[in-house]
Amino acid sequence: MADNTVQEAGERFLKNQFFLASWAAAVRHNKTWNQITEQEDRAEFKQNIQAFLETMLASYKGGVSSEAHTQNIVQLQEKSAAAGERLNIGTCQKLLNLLCKYYWCAGWIAEPPHFPIDRRVLASLHINANWTDIDDIPAYTKIIEQAAAQTGEKSPAQWELSVWNGESDTKEAAR
Repeated sequence: MADNTVQEAGERFLKNQFFLASWAAAVRHNKTWNQITEQEDRAEFKQNIQAFLETMLASYKGGVSSEAHTQNIVQLQEKSAAAGERLNIGTCQKLLNLLCKYYWCAGWIAEPPHFPIDRRVLASLHINANWTDIDDIPAYTKIIEQAAAQTGEKSPAQWELSVWNGESDTKEAAR
């Protein structure tokens, strides 16, 4: 195998693993399947969502604005509904934001403007909400804005990475 073929195969492997990990985290704590009942159809749905996200993330290489990223969450929800299973905003943000985090940490895209909202992040921000219940953009953006006000000198994505790694969980610790 030529070196670039091995590199491409390795990147394909990592993209698949990153998607599978992101998908598992996004759907683990909430009811996902309401319309699609057959395993084969569920696999096709996930493949369609993965292809959609990979195409979307290609545009993140040079960076993306917060507004464009939020719109991409809406587009992901619309894509999921069109593919037969409407995912709520909480699930869509977790899937896209976690995939962005993996791609960013791998050096494939610029730093994302947001971060995966989950139980750990909400607790660190002292926000009493359940990410699996988020089903509208105003609720999502309110949490992102609250987080931005509490992350200190770090960007929201850098702050969340610190929280996940156990390095900080408040504005004071982020300084």
